[in-house]
Amino acid sequence: MPREHWGVRLYYSRFMRGLLRNSVFRLEKELRDCGSVLDLGCGYNSPLKYTSPRFSVGVEYFLPFILESRAKSIHRYYIRADINSLGFKPGSFDAVLLLGLIEHLDKENALRLLEKAGTIARKKVIVLTPNGFLKQFQADGNEMQAHKSGWSVRELRGLGFKPYGMNGFKAFRKDVHLQDKEHREASILSTVRFWPRPVWLIISEITQVIAYYLPTLAFEVFYVKAK
Repeated sequence: MPREHWGVRLYYSRFMRGLLRNSVFRLEKELRDCGSVLDLGCGYNSPLKYTSPRFSVGVEYFLPFILESRAKSIHRYYIRADINSLGFKPGSFDAVLLLGLIEHLDKENALRLLEKAGTIARKKVIVLTPNGFLKQFQADGNEMQAHKSGWSVRELRGLGFKPYGMNGFKAFRKDVHLQDKEHREASILSTVRFWPRPVWLIISEITQVIAYYLPTLAFEVFYVKAK
């Protein structure tokens, strides 16, 4: 299993999350009053690992992602299941997370899932998704990694979600993300629009200080819908 790059560890360190108000900063803040968390489409490297909730369950269909996530001990329990056929009872968890998930579904299925998540959650539903459509194709031998929809701040505000801008200004990014599990560091740079990419990635992330408050200008958006 590849070790986490030092730049990623720095970016999500307690000092940097507070300074930039990145996704882990917001996630930690939102989960303070949540004892149980359901992480839908948890993948192999959920940011939930930085927050350490008292009880969490990860739901994922792609077995290699479950095995890698389990090796990192991110969740207490794992369920291999299709997220379109969830069987959780209403109010089963304090918070339901859909981090980097709804863009992998078409609009109809995503809206249905958001509605279902709202019944499962006792306190809040949390969503992280690109601002608009971001091209991403099949990767890691997992056809479900392809992006099928894009979401605007206006759309999710209309569904009752409060937005926070993430990952700096969208203007510094391209509209395609090349996911590659074997070259994860390179994939982080794949959306950067200008050269040299490592420098512009840093510049982009510095603008996060402003983008947090102006979500319509941000590359990604963190949404919260409280009950």
